[in-house]
Amino acid sequence: MTWLAALAAATSPIAVTAAPALTPSNYVETADTIVDMFATSGLAFSTTLLGLQHDGRPQRALFTLPPISPRSQAFEMPCPGGGSISGTMSDRDGTGDLSVQDRIVTSFNSCRIEDDVVSGRSDMRVTAHRDEGPVEVTELEFRFTNLGTDLLRWSGPAHVVLRAHRLTGSEHYVVTYRDLAVRRNGQAHRWSFQLELRRSPIGEQTASFTGGITIAGLPLRLKQDDPFAIARDGVPASGRMTAADPAGARLQVEAGRRRYAYRYFSPLNGTERPDSTSHSRPRNGR
Repeated sequence: MTWLAALAAATSPIAVTAAPALTPSNYVETADTIVDMFATSGLAFSTTLLGLQHDGRPQRALFTLPPISPRSQAFEMPCPGGGSISGTMSDRDGTGDLSVQDRIVTSFNSCRIEDDVVSGRSDMRVTAHRDEGPVEVTELEFRFTNLGTDLLRWSGPAHVVLRAHRLTGSEHYVVTYRDLAVRRNGQAHRWSFQLELRRSPIGEQTASFTGGITIAGLPLRLKQDDPFAIARDGVPASGRMTAADPAGARLQVEAGRRRYAYRYFSPLNGTERPDSTSHSRPRNGR
């Protein structure tokens, strides 16, 4: 091949690097990233929390805003392992009740929660608050700024709809991430999915993910095959999700009590028999 032919081949569209895809060599790392998403999307949602109860459990302030006088006031609360949460609460109508245009800006100041040190900022605004019979409906707009830990942090918008049934005590949350920019281990990801959580008064909680996620340039569509049942430690104990790339390769992530099962299916595999299988590390090192 002459140097001219070689140059033509190198600059040909055919020579362009192939788009990222699910493969037998990267599906485990991809699945690990998705599993991290389960936990961190919950952490993003926890920015609706303004503090912690005396026993260390989160205390939601959305439905129990303290009387605010004057209409805007600052707050600061210690975190259980050190650091603090600070910010401002603005009550637009001065009633002390949750209402449209109320705003809460929260900063995590080296806030240690268990083994994680959280920093960054969350700006929350109430966009709707109404009653639908016995159900209280609250809609919130978020803007995250470098929120998270050194391992993973995110920036961008999210929309939250909370439904609380006053008679049954059940709760239903829908969190929609709108092209959220996420960095994990130095790699750039994008979140454009919806997280749906249901909680019954007896403590049962399920979670479902649908939509899209881009992991280091690899776009995936998420489909919840069976809702994740959330255990006492806050992580899925059962349930299954499928992530598919544009070429049709599939990755199944199934939660178990001790670890996750990963199953890879090539684009030509239309069966339920995977081409390759693996597992996550056992939880708590056991």
